[in-house]
Amino acid sequence: NIICPVLAAGVKSGRMKLDAAKMVPKSELQRFMLQLGATPIATLVATDNTGNMDPLDIFHMNNHKALEHGLSSGIRDPLPKNRIYLDELLNFANGNGEFTASELMAAGQQFSTPDHQEQLVGDHKVAANADAVSSVFANFMLPILGRCAPHINHYPSQNCSGKQNFMRSDDLEGLFWDNSFPNDFVFFPAESAAV
Repeated sequence: NIICPVLAAGVKSGRMKLDAAKMVPKSELQRFMLQLGATPIATLVATDNTGNMDPLDIFHMNNHKALEHGLSSGIRDPLPKNRIYLDELLNFANGNGEFTASELMAAGQQFSTPDHQEQLVGDHKVAANADAVSSVFANFMLPILGRCAPHINHYPSQNCSGKQNFMRSDDLEGLFWDNSFPNDFVFFPAESAAV
């Protein structure tokens, strides 16, 4: 079980390969981030000298303070996955069943409350300055996986005329619950971006 939905989808899709010890070599993690168009994260991976990502013990990221994003939604972390929290996230969709930065920020703020964090039995309590869930949703996930991202286009068939960057409810459900990228998501060749 992999707590990060993006990394879990990378493994399930075969886009990120595990080594014989079921770990992700640093070079493989970097290559996968480039395929996502996450060049800043690929650079962070390339320059990391802590040993935490060389190799990445992808099945043991929970409660590892150097590897967790910060506060958790509780959907995947702590394990097992929690359908109630996923449904809570999906309830924040706008009238079109979509999530722009506004909906993701609102959901993330709800998940970041002390009351919500206290419910996550078995999860470590992170420092007060940890990344809020809203930051992970709106500043990482949406810019990289969104359907009308201004600098990254993973959905060449998506009409973005007059639209803000967004994710659909089924995009989020597939990612968080099924470890899957949307069917029409197109990866970049890792060779197309340099670190």
